[in-house]
Amino acid sequence: MALPQGRPWMLDIDEDEILANLSPEELKELQCEMEVMAPDPEVPIGMIQRDQTEKPPTGSFDHRSLVDYLYWQKASRRMLEDERVPVTLLPSEVTNKNH
Repeated sequence: MALPQGRPWMLDIDEDEILANLSPEELKELQCEMEVMAPDPEVPIGMIQRDQTEKPPTGSFDHRSLVDYLYWQKASRRMLEDERVPVTLLPSEVTNKNH
C-alpha cells in the first residue's frame, strides 16, 4: 500500500483518543520508549525532558501573589539595609586589634 504524498493520512489519527484509552502502565511504557527516540530538533528542550515528579501538585499557582511577595521581600531587604548602622571602632579598639 502506497502512502499519499504530503502525509494527509496523519490527519485521520486522533492522538487524544488513543492516549485517553491507555492504561497508566501503557503510558509509562510509551514514555520510556519516547525517551529512547531521537528528539526532534524543532522541539524545545523543556518539552523533550520527561516529568520526573511523582507527587501531586501542592496547590494552585497564583502569579499575582508570587509577584507581590517578591516586591515585599525586596522592600524588606532595602529597609533592613537602610536601618543598618555602620560599625566605627574607637581608636583604642583599633590598637587592641592590631596587637
